[in-house]
Amino acid sequence: MKLYGIACREDLPRESLLASAREIARDQLSKETVNNYRVGFVGVHDGRDAAFVFVGFLGNENELFHRAFLSRDNNPEK
Repeated sequence: MKLYGIACREDLPRESLLASAREIARDQLSKETVNNYRVGFVGVHDGRDAAFVFVGFLGNENELFHRAFLSRDNNPEK
């Protein structure tokens, strides 16, 4: 899995948000055991008023599965 990130206030997303994104990706991929090739990407957007994480991965030969997560209070722990 490749991790991409952008941030509003800094050059890079906060480390706590990146750690949460890695945990979310591990959790999501562990649930997808059938025809999951473990190939995909994780995106992190450390925004002004919210934090976003998305996980995209390939499965079932030709399908892209996409999961999106949002923290409106901009707290990576939630």
